[in-house]
Parts: sequence; C-alpha cells; structure tokens
Amino acid sequence: MRPIQKRKGYRQSVRRLPLLFAALALAACEDDPFSMGRADSGVVGQDAGSNGPLLLEPGMTFIYQGILTARPNAGQDEHNSTWFMTVTIDAVDDQGPTASTLRFSASNTTTSDDDWGGPDDFDSWVGRLGPSQAEDQVGSAPIASDLHDAPELPPPPLQGIKPLPMAGTFFLDMRNIDAIRAAFAQRFADARPRVGDPSDNSGRWVFETSGTDPTIQFYPSQERRIRIEYDPRGFMMRLEENLGDPDRRTPPYASNRIVLMSGPS
Repeated sequence: MRPIQKRKGYRQSVRRLPLLFAALALAACEDDPFSMGRADSGVVGQDAGSNGPLLLEPGMTFIYQGILTARPNAGQDEHNSTWFMTVTIDAVDDQGPTASTLRFSASNTTTSDDDWGGPDDFDSWVGRLGPSQAEDQVGSAPIASDLHDAPELPPPPLQGIKPLPMAGTFFLDMRNIDAIRAAFAQRFADARPRVGDPSDNSGRWVFETSGTDPTIQFYPSQERRIRIEYDPRGFMMRLEENLGDPDRRTPPYASNRIVLMSGPS
C-alpha cells in the first residue's frame, strides 16, 4: 500500500507544476525590463513621463556658448561667430505636464564675430537663439516659454532685428515626453525625425532631424541636420546644426553648435 500512496502524492505534485510555473511567469512579466517598450519606439517605456513635480526650478542658471562657422563660397575664407549668454529661470508655473510654463531671462552676453553677416546668420537655428551678431538686441525682461511643445526653429529676425532671448528650445517638460515626441515627429515629418531616450544616449534625451527645409533661403541645397540633447530635467545641453551640403564639400555650407558650459549639477 505504501508504494501506491507515494505514487499518488507524486502525481498530485506534478499536476500542481503548471499552476506554479504560470504564477512565476506572471510575476516575472510584471518586473521584467525586457517586456517594456523602448521610449523611441512609440511604446511608452519606464523613463517616459512622470506625475511628479516639474524639475525646472526658479534660480537655475545656465551659461551657453554658441559657435558658428560658414563657408559662403569656394576659395573664400570662413565666416565665424562666437557668443556667450547666461540664461536664468526667473519663475515657474507648474500646471502639470500639458500646461506648465516658465519665465527666463538672458544676461552677460558677449559676441565675437569674424566676417559673420546677415546671410550667414539668417537660416541658422544656433544663430537665432543667441547674440551671433553685434547688433542683436538682448532684452533684460523675462519672457514666457511653454514647456509642453516640441522643439521648433525660432522665427527669423524681423527687418534684420533679432530680439533675444527667444522662447522655445531651451526648456521642455519631460513629464510630457510622449506628446512632445509625437509633435516633433509631425512637425518634421519630411526630415526623418527621431527622438532617442536617455538609456540609449548617455543619459540624455536626443531630438534629431535630417532633410530638406524649404524655409532656408541662403543655402541652395536647403539641407538642415539638427541634433538637440536635453538633460532629463528638461534643459538643453547641446545643439548641433549643419546647413547646406551635409558633407561640407560644396559651398555654401555651415556647421554650428550650442554647448552648455555651466549649469545645475
């Protein structure tokens, strides 16, 4: 009788195994990072969005440097400009991921240009964001900036006058990253838009485009490449831009960038 009882207990244990394996699989799926979609794939990932407070705070100060280099014609010397600008967050209105704004101001601006002129500057995203020309007007009053929209090329100067600072680009509300990604893809649909998440880009959000921009006036190929990097807290860390011939073989072309020299630790 004992062998029969032992075999019956063994059969009952075997019957329980599928239930045990199913429970273990369910628990593993809840915590398995490999089951989560990547943030740049259109599937919400673990680092996309948050219901916490806005991570951009009043008093945060950033020192940016802009470096612009253009070659207008074959055989002609390069045209250059370098600018510095301090950007300070003066006030924050945290109304949640889809409605928050802040006010920021610019100060301590310097400009050093070498034959850098209006045609060199007009089409440049880097040029439009900073004092790349000596006659650029930098106001001392804070300006408002929406945080829930995607990066967008600032408007061109009006009658040759560039008012600074320019809202947009510097700050984003990364709690709204899924909607920002969708807006960026729609805005630059013809320029191969891409948004890379921090896990794939050394801890930074990356916005990239590459393609024809019909708004370009002084570069016949009308080609623009953009790469903008953001700290996960929502402030810009770097912007790289190529205008004209992407291989820089046939002028006119330009290679411009903005670098964060100092910011919150």
